[in-house]
Amino acid sequence: MENMRIKSNTSQKISRSVINYIILIVSLAGIILTLTEIYLNLKGTSICKTEGCTVVHIFDIHNTLNYLGIFIFSSIFIFSLLKNQRLLILRSLILSICVIVEGYFIGFQAWYVKEFCHFCLTVAGFIFLLFFLDFLSSKHKTIGLVGITGFISLLISTYLVNMPLISLNLKYPVIIYQKNCPHCKAVIKYAKENQIKINTYEVKKVYPLIKILKFDSIPILIYKVNNNKIFVINGEKEIKDWLKTKIRRKASFIPNSSEILFPFEEGGACRIDQPNCE
Repeated sequence: MENMRIKSNTSQKISRSVINYIILIVSLAGIILTLTEIYLNLKGTSICKTEGCTVVHIFDIHNTLNYLGIFIFSSIFIFSLLKNQRLLILRSLILSICVIVEGYFIGFQAWYVKEFCHFCLTVAGFIFLLFFLDFLSSKHKTIGLVGITGFISLLISTYLVNMPLISLNLKYPVIIYQKNCPHCKAVIKYAKENQIKINTYEVKKVYPLIKILKFDSIPILIYKVNNNKIFVINGEKEIKDWLKTKIRRKASFIPNSSEILFPFEEGGACRIDQPNCE
């Protein structure tokens, strides 16, 4: 009987050792993946070329999520390498929190923007794999159960509290306007007179997106550059100035800055809640 217990304990130790080794490999792969994405972002490109990735970049202006990903994967790798019991408990806590947060990120892409970023889903896959491996080897199953419950709860919540965002066709510059805004009419007329192809969206149809971007006046021009960067201008004067550069160069305007979002000071704009302006 005693021999059976010893064999069982030995088997569990070997199993946990193998799982810990796999966790080290997966977390290292996560570090390499996110570092690669950060490097490509600095070069003006991305691993992911989907519209979903572009949308995510709009909201993650300073590339915060990728830097956070480096921190998380590095922490998991170091904790697994040291094998300290307290650090392993902390590893379980971090992974549970990450899984809960993924409930929001996946729900946001699924129910709100209705586009998926393939890079984000790959990172989520690494997080879930690390979480379940940790859950199998952990002595504190309660932490993992909290993570699973939190993930399901947030995923359902994002569906129930749904504020859908329509996808913008960014093949051509997008002008967001309101019918009674004279500045909007002037910008659209200027583009048409100079035969610049644009897509137009009435502000009430993209209102959630405008509020998330924290703009309270129109017209707004949104334009995609370098596949994953978004250029944003607010106000009649600034938009016309940008359109003039497009006319002169007869090519897409590409800013030198590495920022994803480029807000400009207003010059001839109407407040969204007061469109009848002069």
